[in-house]
Amino acid sequence: MNNDKIILSVATTGSWPSKLQNPGLPVTPEEIAQAAVESWREGAAVVHVHVRDEAGKMTCDLSRFQRVKQLIRLIDSIPAGSLWSVCAVGWRQLPMNMLAIAMGGHARTGLEDNLYYKRGELAKSNAQLVARLARIARECGREPATPAEAREMLGLVEIGIGKGSRSRKQRKDG
Repeated sequence: MNNDKIILSVATTGSWPSKLQNPGLPVTPEEIAQAAVESWREGAAVVHVHVRDEAGKMTCDLSRFQRVKQLIRLIDSIPAGSLWSVCAVGWRQLPMNMLAIAMGGHARTGLEDNLYYKRGELAKSNAQLVARLARIARECGREPATPAEAREMLGLVEIGIGKGSRSRKQRKDG
């Protein structure tokens, strides 16, 4: 396996942003799952999930987490200390992610941490933010890891999903 691959993480929702701040923010389990799948298609191998209640406020309701997990069917545990990744908030997110890419680390992006694509321009979606990081990583010679490659890099055991999974190109083509 190429040790120079980068694991892209997407933080889709967070606990503080609202749809008033960015209409593209996913808040329902279905929207969060859709954002995770779209981001996976663009290169994200890991998704970080927060859930919201009926009023759109952060909640720790286990049934909502289970619903999102059921919809996206991704693994939600990462062994501590296995690899390093950058998590930055707001306008600092892109420069910090670029440093992580250049230094051989891994990066996280998403509407949870940053509602803007660039100064004064709201991000259209989580997938847009992931696509930018995937492009930058590729331009630096680091191909985004697939979920299976990320699991292998992180030492996670496959739990029976993703066998016979399609390539990103196949996913984008339907």
